[in-house]
Amino acid sequence: MQSYAYHLARDSWVEHWLIDELTVKPSALLLDKLLPQENVQTHGQKLVSQTTSITVLNGCEGTESMFLLIAAILAFRAAVKQKLAGIFLGVVFIFLLNQIRIVSLFIALKHNREWFHWLHAYIGPTLIIIFSCIFFLSWLHVIRSQTPAAESTAL
Repeated sequence: MQSYAYHLARDSWVEHWLIDELTVKPSALLLDKLLPQENVQTHGQKLVSQTTSITVLNGCEGTESMFLLIAAILAFRAAVKQKLAGIFLGVVFIFLLNQIRIVSLFIALKHNREWFHWLHAYIGPTLIIIFSCIFFLSWLHVIRSQTPAAESTAL
């Protein structure tokens, strides 16, 4: 249902807000800190410097991974407060991972276009899923350690 609702938001202000404001602008700030000589600017969905330009499209903002993690957390039996904390921390975690991915893609495109393809198609998405699973397993460990022994057998 979450993915369907996001699909309905395609080409709307929601998509532009998620991509342009919440994904591209923070990536430009990170790139300016790492590569100030590049003078990276944003133009809607694009990160642009004098030597490199990359477009962040729908699906590149990390929402699919966020939805997968949210679904996993919601499916697990835990208190609402624990689920909300897991969802909040998980979304922030994936957001940060995705920012690293986008910055890495920009740098790869600038320095080695062949690496860009590998990072974009295989390495980046795989690492985000792996780290999301590690986050989920860590969240489970914390939830289980907070659950009294009598309740944990009922799970």
